[in-house]
Amino acid sequence: MRRALASIREAVQILQLVWTHPANQDRRVRQVWRAICYQARGRLLGKPTLTRIGERSLMWARLHEPSSSKPLYFNPPDYYEMLEWRRWLSRGDLFIDVGANVGYYSLWAAECGARVVAIEPSSHTVWQLRANVALNEYDITVLECAMGASPGVARLTTDEGPMNRLALPGEEGEEVTLTTLDLVLDGRSAYVKVDVETAELAVLMGAHESLLDKRLQLIQMEWARPGDMDSANRFVEFFQAYDYELFRAGPGGLSPAADLDRGGEIFVKPIGPRR
Repeated sequence: MRRALASIREAVQILQLVWTHPANQDRRVRQVWRAICYQARGRLLGKPTLTRIGERSLMWARLHEPSSSKPLYFNPPDYYEMLEWRRWLSRGDLFIDVGANVGYYSLWAAECGARVVAIEPSSHTVWQLRANVALNEYDITVLECAMGASPGVARLTTDEGPMNRLALPGEEGEEVTLTTLDLVLDGRSAYVKVDVETAELAVLMGAHESLLDKRLQLIQMEWARPGDMDSANRFVEFFQAYDYELFRAGPGGLSPAADLDRGGEIFVKPIGPRR
């Protein structure tokens, strides 16, 4: 009984999100019905559903994999952030998706014409990423590794689903290879999205040369948890040292980030005109 009630509450919460999400503002009823059908199919048949991300890209939505379900519920999921990438990316640009998960940012960037390197260390997730890449004829390279401040090896948790992260000392996990953004870029300019569950600063420390040379044209990252001013201030100081400034994405595009205590997604770009 408790499990049934929990499932009902979860379904109601999802439908509320579907109804209010800005991506669905002109198609709320249709998207709610689509979400209901998806939930029913997943719960009764246990089968994935083919869905779109962007205008023409395809990927698999799996009911109990939240990251893969998002594009079915709302396309695009991170509405203002993903629209911002559509404004920035042009054909032939290089987009590095650090912590690609199942790949909806990678597919979105590739649909914009970018060449994509999708980096995902979790064996639980990387096969889904590869399956989604295989559905589309895009220039996407998948690297099964983690990113850090220096090359080496690390351990990754295995029991936290899309929230898997680099394990703390003493924690168990699967062994993964560590590389750095500087090594992956090899002197090239790029646009970067970083989503690595609290290891963002280590990833950025591994991009020292790229940041110093202003080769990272635009970075999106989840930079701090709400109310965590210590982390926020560390990131501000880090980027100021490289002459990068912080922005938020919104209805009017990018605007300076003044609300440092809010946490969430942030954009960072070099100070000065767009290169």
